[in-house]
Amino acid sequence: MSRHLLIVGGHGRIAQILTQQLLKKSWTITSLIRSQDQVPQINSLANASQGNLNVLVPNLEHVHDTSQARSILDEVKPDTVIWCAGAGGDKAYWIRE
Repeated sequence: MSRHLLIVGGHGRIAQILTQQLLKKSWTITSLIRSQDQVPQINSLANASQGNLNVLVPNLEHVHDTSQARSILDEVKPDTVIWCAGAGGDKAYWIRE
C-alpha cells in the first residue's frame, strides 16, 4: 500500500527534491502550493515516476483557524505532513536587509 504525504509549500526547492525522490519510491504526494502558476512545474516532477502526484492550490494566507486547516487534512487524508512553506510570498516585508 502506498504511503501518502502532504507537502505544505510544495513549490520550494527542498519540497521539489523530496517530491521527486518519494515519487520514485511509489509514494502518493499531495503538494499544497500558493499559486495556480506553479502547477505546471509541480506536475513536471511526476514525469516517469512510479508514484501519484496531486496538486492543491489553497493559499495558506487564507487559512485562519484550525477548522480550515482540518478541512484540508480531511480532504487529503495524508499519512504524513511535511511543512516546507517559507516566509516568502507577498508578505515578506518584515525581512530586513
